[in-house]
Formats: sequence, structure tokens, C-alpha cells
Amino acid sequence: MKQQLEGINEKIKRANECICNLDREINSFFSDSKYPVIPNQDDQMFKVVADYHLDRPIPLRFSVLAGEIVHHLRSCYDHLIWHFSDASYRNTHCNLIEFPVFDVKPVSKDELPRYERKIKGVSNAQVKALIQAFQPYNVPPPRESPLFIIHNMDRFDKHRELVIVFPALARKLGAKAFRALMNYEKAKSPGTRIEYDRAVNVDSEITPHVAFRPFGEREYVSVVPALQELTDYTGLVVEAFEKFVK
Repeated sequence: MKQQLEGINEKIKRANECICNLDREINSFFSDSKYPVIPNQDDQMFKVVADYHLDRPIPLRFSVLAGEIVHHLRSCYDHLIWHFSDASYRNTHCNLIEFPVFDVKPVSKDELPRYERKIKGVSNAQVKALIQAFQPYNVPPPRESPLFIIHNMDRFDKHRELVIVFPALARKLGAKAFRALMNYEKAKSPGTRIEYDRAVNVDSEITPHVAFRPFGEREYVSVVPALQELTDYTGLVVEAFEKFVK
């Protein structure tokens, strides 16, 4: 990444470090539990163990760490706008500069000026076009846009309460079951479905995890993969702007 965006790059690096740390803490939380391994679903102890994990309080620390990661990501976008804003506009309107995030295209007399005010200091027309291209209203559905998820989660964490996480159970696929899933997703035939079901029975396990609810329009999305998805997306966005750095 070019030198002028090194600060943003460091934020993304730090977000990745925080995700690794959070992943280790979550794994330790479950490995140190009363039931670190969940039995097969046809085992008589399955319901006992599943209920134990689903009723177990999740440490608030996990919410704090998740919120810190999201904040690093959200600030990356604002730093981009600051970088591309004219020095004179920075001096006179420093509190108005931020990356706009709209899930509905701003066309009303109230929304359009609010959008334009955030990027008024950006003089490069190509940069402005790129900002518009990344707006959530261009993504179907808009609330599944990673940018919209980052913006909403950060707003929630800063002004309301901690990012909410929940205990959940997930099926972890082995290599054979994963290949069967890919074959089924590609072919969508009855035969590939049968092969997938068989592979799941012999090459998968149910594991406890910590999940966001909701995450965009999805329910119970595992925290670590979700945060990695947002971080990777942010890295791609920053790379898209890099070519306009002088």
C-alpha cells in the first residue's frame, strides 16, 4: 500500500491481529468448559451438552473485542475521505468529513445535502464516483453490504450498548463433507444431495461457537468468520482507492 495510506493499512493489520486474539480466547472459553466436545446427535447426552452450551453466558469481553475490531474498520473509511479531502476543507469543516453510508439512494432535499456534505472536500471526480459505487444501496440487498454492517455495528456499539453476541451451535464439515457440499452447490441434483448427506454423517461434527444475531440479514453468524469477512472487504475497498493516491 502506498505510504500515504499506511495509517489505514496499520488499522487493517491491527484488526486482523485482534481477530486472531479473539479466536484464541473463544477457543479457550469452550475448551475449558465442562463439555469441550459435543457428542453425536444420536447420543443420549447430546441434548444435555447442547443445552449447557446454549445456556452458558458469553463473556462481555468478547463483545468489547468485537466492537474494537469493527471500530478499526469503520474508521478506515473515514480516514479515506479525510485523505482525499482538500486541506482548506479539512481546516474549516473537519467535523463534517466522513465516509457516507446510505442504504437508500439519497435523492430527497434532506438526504442529498447530507450525503454531499460528507464528501464536499473531495475534488477528484473519480474518487467521488468510487465512493458512490461502494454505497450499500448499490448492493442487493443493501443491508447485506459489508460496509452497511460495519457502519451499523459501530454506531450501535458507540452509542447504545456493546455489540451483541450469542452462544450457538454449528456443524463443522470435514474435508470430504466440504467437497460434497461444493459438488451439491454446483449441481443441485438429488444424487449430489444424497452424497452430501452421507458425507455429513461421517465427516462432520457439531461445535459450540459465539455468533452475531443478526449479521446483516443473516442469523447466528459465527463471530470470527464474520469479522474476517468485514476486514477482508475493507482491505479490498482501500486497495480500490489506492490508485488515486498521488
